[in-house]
Amino acid sequence: MINGFITLKRILVALVFIVASTMVYLNHNIKPISIKVLNHILSDYRITVINLDSQWVSINQLKIPRLILQIEDSYVAVQGFELTLTDTLAVLQKQSLNTEDIVKLQSKEVYIDLGASFFDRQQSSQSSARWQDIFKRIPQVKLEKIQIRLPAQADTRAAMRPSLLIDSFSISEQGEVSSKWLFNQNELFSLTAQITEQQLSLETELDLTQSIKGLNALSNYLTDSVSTLNQLNKPLNGSSVLVELQQQLAQTITTVNDLPVNVKGQWHSSTTINLLNNELYSNNHFKNFSLLWPELPDIPIVLPESFQIVLEIKQHKMPVSLSGETATRYGVKITIDELQQQISINKAQLQQLTQRYLSKEQSFKVKKLVTELTPPSHNATQSELTKILDFTLVLPQKSTIWYEISNDDNAAPAALFTPQVIVKVAGLNLEHKIVFADLKANLSGEIRFDHVSKLNAQNQLDLLPLIQFIEAPNQTRLNRLQLEQFNLGLSTHFERRYLAEHNQFEHQLTINPGSTLTVIDLQLSQSYLANANQEVQQQFNAKEITFSFDQRSKVSFTNTGFNTLISPFNVDFRQIEAINTVKSSQLKATQQTLRIDHLQHAWQSAISLDSSTLNKIVDSGLITDVSTQIVSQAKDIKLTKTQNNYRKQTLLNLNDIVLEQSVTATNGVIHSTDQWQVNNIEASSQHFIQPSSKSVAGQWKMSTDISSFLPTLAKNQSVPPELIIDGHLAIESSFSFSEVNGNQQFELIAQPKITHVQLEFNDSFIQNAQLQTQCKFNWNHHHSKTLSISKLECPETLINIAKGRAGLLFNDLTITSDIKLGMDDSKPLNSWLQKLTGLSDSDVKMTLQGETLDGQFLIPEFVLKLHEKSHGYLLLQKLSVAELLAQLPPLGVYANGLFDGVLPVEFIDKQFTISGGQLAARAPGGKINVPNNEAIEQLKQTQPYLELVFDALAPLNYQQLSGNLDMQANGDAQIDITIKGKSPNVERPIELHYQHQENLIQLYRSTQIGNQLQSNIEQSVQ
Repeated sequence: MINGFITLKRILVALVFIVASTMVYLNHNIKPISIKVLNHILSDYRITVINLDSQWVSINQLKIPRLILQIEDSYVAVQGFELTLTDTLAVLQKQSLNTEDIVKLQSKEVYIDLGASFFDRQQSSQSSARWQDIFKRIPQVKLEKIQIRLPAQADTRAAMRPSLLIDSFSISEQGEVSSKWLFNQNELFSLTAQITEQQLSLETELDLTQSIKGLNALSNYLTDSVSTLNQLNKPLNGSSVLVELQQQLAQTITTVNDLPVNVKGQWHSSTTINLLNNELYSNNHFKNFSLLWPELPDIPIVLPESFQIVLEIKQHKMPVSLSGETATRYGVKITIDELQQQISINKAQLQQLTQRYLSKEQSFKVKKLVTELTPPSHNATQSELTKILDFTLVLPQKSTIWYEISNDDNAAPAALFTPQVIVKVAGLNLEHKIVFADLKANLSGEIRFDHVSKLNAQNQLDLLPLIQFIEAPNQTRLNRLQLEQFNLGLSTHFERRYLAEHNQFEHQLTINPGSTLTVIDLQLSQSYLANANQEVQQQFNAKEITFSFDQRSKVSFTNTGFNTLISPFNVDFRQIEAINTVKSSQLKATQQTLRIDHLQHAWQSAISLDSSTLNKIVDSGLITDVSTQIVSQAKDIKLTKTQNNYRKQTLLNLNDIVLEQSVTATNGVIHSTDQWQVNNIEASSQHFIQPSSKSVAGQWKMSTDISSFLPTLAKNQSVPPELIIDGHLAIESSFSFSEVNGNQQFELIAQPKITHVQLEFNDSFIQNAQLQTQCKFNWNHHHSKTLSISKLECPETLINIAKGRAGLLFNDLTITSDIKLGMDDSKPLNSWLQKLTGLSDSDVKMTLQGETLDGQFLIPEFVLKLHEKSHGYLLLQKLSVAELLAQLPPLGVYANGLFDGVLPVEFIDKQFTISGGQLAARAPGGKINVPNNEAIEQLKQTQPYLELVFDALAPLNYQQLSGNLDMQANGDAQIDITIKGKSPNVERPIELHYQHQENLIQLYRSTQIGNQLQSNIEQSVQ
């Protein structure tokens, strides 16, 4: 501790010899001492006495009013110097001076002017004696003022030479030391100490602003001095006092200067050093302490007067790792008191920050964002209106810093341990509370802590200004992004630890169960140009979105790889609305709206992903070794379409959807096995996805009773309430999707099978119907083209109906058809299937045959086009007239015979007409009998010319019966009938020509009413 103070020791020795020589000379000669004699005595010490005024008191005491010495090129001037020794003669005999030889030393002022060679002499010296030897007897020292002018630098004027001032330096006989140190009039510190053989007690006070300023000046001076000596080829070795002081001071002051804040206040330290066992205890208090940011001078961090930092150096049971391992080591323990700080930032201060650190454009965005996020200002004070953010930092318990003092390379690094850190941020519609628990960190870069974060936004937030910081694609414009409330509850554990075997750090983040994210009333809208003539507008609204973890999830990574474990989690959506609107330059708009009342997604098993798997995905698109279970549920799903603001059309309307998936990934292929429940309908599917080739394939199976399917169908397609249907529906399908060179292709093959169908609708019914077909749907689209091409083909469709009635009873009805549906923008979408698939062009080839009226009917081949005229023929063979009359309501007419017919049918726009239909009875004819009754008698009386007709028909044996039938689309029909035969009531042959006009549709409905009434009566009787 006293190494390097050789010059001071020389001065003290010189003074002793001066005193001793003076005493001896006075005792023998009683005359003023000669300066020449003293210089001769002190020549070995390279000390020259330039001026000396002395006053003798006794042999052991001397007062020197003024003394000027020269030591090489340095000068020392002493005023009011007084020295008292224990035994001057003994000092002269042993020719050395120790502290126990001095009783008292004091002076009013000491002025030291150090020459340029001073630093040349500051090489390393021998170690001094131990403190116990030095202070066996402490002299009384009082130096009122010591001023040291340091050597000037080459470019420093003499008047500007730096100076070190030691004010009021004193040492009592009890070992009490006090002094104040200043450099260039800047106070470095003030010191009070108690020195004994066993311990050293220090009381230190310093003004931080003045001390930092003075230490900066001293550090610059020492750095320049070392540099100057090096330039003069007089380098100092590394163990030089000057070099050591310069290096340590430069390192310390650089650390202080690098702080982004300015430090103010007074620092008071009480320190005790045990000299026997090298233990130290230091209690540090702060007064008027504050940290100031240059950009925010009005927002200081102020420490309370009770705040203290305690430093202990001794043998401790201290942690040697962040995991909790402890050992007894010699080192430093720093205990930091509890702390709470609050900072408020107003708009002007935020503007200063943004203008300094951000560009003009970014600063404007921040200002706009702050405006949008500022809560409503109802009943707010002026200070509350200008305030934007409140930051609160709380350390509710004491924190500890540990540092092992050892030259061992395996010594534990300095570490910080704090039980809890609480950070609160309020303002801008946001309340954020972050709690760090069991926080541990060390200088090796390791850190670990538990973390709980709660972020709440209780007022409406417009997040569009925030999103604008992120550059979106040029063609997409985000128009709206806002939410009503936002709640985040996040619980995590973070650890960064050093892996010595791999010479790298591992970072691990664990998300604990119970972590949730809730968003209320989310509204999102964006738009983009699909092409030069079409603009697409998209909206997404959700009443509530909740994301939660059920188990722990982990993410760990190093410089060479990562590993992720995603635990089961849930995503819950309520009242979703997605709207897609396509507007064209012709002022046409098509809007599709999807609404889901409740959507749940549950990831039920953990999934692991590491860097090797990801590399395979990136390099070759191969995904492997992934397996998970997923359950999704949706309630009240409705998809609608509106064309040019016309009536809304329902495309899809479902009550419930439940999907259970088992997903695996092997060799780059993702495979899912799915179980579906749509309302009361159950289905299964499996999918194969290969991301590397952008291909998807799958299979679907469904088997259900039609009675269970009918309610779902009724919600999606108009179904008459009178319809009663039962049977079984089974569908097996497969599909594939691929994209090659921008060309997208989709293919679906479906094999529906309907069996045991029983159907009733008013007076019509079907029994034991069967349907079997195989359909193929193709869709093709290329990115460079706006047109998509799609078609649906069902080439072998077979329908069998064992028995039924459609006005007339029929049996063994067989329909075979070849169905082809394509795209045609000029044709409207009418049916539910057309609206869903976008296919409006229909081409159906069909044949039909069956039995009715004890005969047969058939359509040989009919091509049905929904938007064009379609032509076909209905052939009637061997139909029984008697059976026809039996199936009609009672008419009071009897007839028999068989007839054939050919009815040309023309179909367009869901309507059909008959033109030129031919009907003819088979030979040998038959019999017609219209018996007389009251109604006929009235007709005979009112229309006498009909009497002959009725007489001929009661009865009439006809040999020829033929007719023509024409029917318009509205059902108006004209029937021309010719009957030739004989009647027993008429002698000559009879030939009747009858023309009748009737609306067959109304007639059909009337017969239905009659039959339905009869059926209802029969059911009532039963």
